[in-house]
Amino acid sequence: MQEEDDDLAFFAKPIKKPPLNLAKRLSHSLSDSDENSDPEPSVEEPPLKQIRSESRNPPGTSTLMSTETEPTVSSTLPSAASPRRNEDDPLNSVQHSVDSENAPHPYATRTATSILRSNSFNTVDTPPPTPFLDVDFNKRLQELDRQVKEFQNVSKDQADTDVSLPLRDTSSSKDPDTAASTGLRTHSLPQTDSSNLTPEDPLASPQRDHVPVILQLAVIGQKVPGSTMFLPTDWESPLLFKVKSNQQFRRVRNAYTMRKRVQDVVFVFQNRKLWDFGTPKGAGMLKIDTRLVIHAFHKVDYELLQQQRAQEEAKLFSREEPKEIPLKRIISILVRPKKGQDVHLSIPVDTSVKDITRKYCNQTEIPFHEGIRLEFEGDWLDPKDNLENLEIEDEDQINILI
Repeated sequence: MQEEDDDLAFFAKPIKKPPLNLAKRLSHSLSDSDENSDPEPSVEEPPLKQIRSESRNPPGTSTLMSTETEPTVSSTLPSAASPRRNEDDPLNSVQHSVDSENAPHPYATRTATSILRSNSFNTVDTPPPTPFLDVDFNKRLQELDRQVKEFQNVSKDQADTDVSLPLRDTSSSKDPDTAASTGLRTHSLPQTDSSNLTPEDPLASPQRDHVPVILQLAVIGQKVPGSTMFLPTDWESPLLFKVKSNQQFRRVRNAYTMRKRVQDVVFVFQNRKLWDFGTPKGAGMLKIDTRLVIHAFHKVDYELLQQQRAQEEAKLFSREEPKEIPLKRIISILVRPKKGQDVHLSIPVDTSVKDITRKYCNQTEIPFHEGIRLEFEGDWLDPKDNLENLEIEDEDQINILI
């Protein structure tokens, strides 16, 4: 009689269907294994009797002991001690949510629990098939490992021995079929021959140009002749400055003007104006020396100096070329006396007859006197006349009378 009351009390509560996924897994596990399966509950047999029979005779295949509390009939029946609460009561909803979280499923029997736990522990999780786990992908991984090892071996050999890197082969990258099979050597750095580099070579030390050089500059004031500009007495006394090769001349010029108390100062180096934004390196001072001299001019004096230089250059270009002095024509004549030695003379055409007589007397050691006369083609020659006027030509003969 007690069992019938329990059955009535059990069926008095509305039966909830188990979730669909739980029912499928239970049916799947029962159909696959006969040893771990439990006999189907009979429709005619009351569920409470089946639960009690299962508790008296647990299945032998279940080796996992449940540590959780099993549901009992008393847990499914409403408690008489607890008063009925209204369904709209907020405390009732909170308590119901807490109980639903902590309470086991109404069909969570030992058999279902053991089946679920055995499936969760004994089932081997196989990852879903992916298109990357194929044979071609494995081959590509092996090929990549081989190329990495080959590249490591090549880099190790290049570190041990001085071998120049090969040029990049761009012809293979154009063909898509052969580009995938090309080794990593084709993607190496361009060829660079560093065997002939010396420490003085800028290529051997790329950071050499970035290190500034200290220069010592002597700034000396200059005066222009003819200038009416008033300048201090110590204008021509030099000032020494130590500057870096990458430092602008603006700072040097500002310091110089403050010291000399003169505005509008112009710096000149080797007849070239130094601008404020220029640097010693840009002006080419490093190629000369680290100790150099800079000339300082007042702006007015510098403009005057430029005008003077322009005028001098204009005079040089406008000066007429000197006239060419015509060369005197030289002829050779034969001076023959009636008695004595013949003499050959090479004389200019503007030589006078008197000079010809003197030269003849000097060579023949005859004393010169006014009575000596010259004759050409039967005519007596005037002592003041020259050969050009007498139309005497080369290799002509002149007779002398002593």
